[in-house]
Amino acid sequence: LGERYLVSGGTGSIVVSGLKGTEKISVYDLSGRLVKSTTQSAIAAKAGIYIVKVDDFVSKVIVK
Repeated sequence: LGERYLVSGGTGSIVVSGLKGTEKISVYDLSGRLVKSTTQSAIAAKAGIYIVKVDDFVSKVIVK
């Protein structure tokens, strides 16, 4: 089993918990376009639905 992360959407942001600090976080819109690539756990995002990939872990999140 790979690592598990908690991805949550808030108002204008996505927060990824459980990071060790070396993971690459990629955020995609529903069209599959890369919106943001970062190593930070807090990511600013406009309202919408996103796919968040942390290394091999993938999650869907809603931002309000």
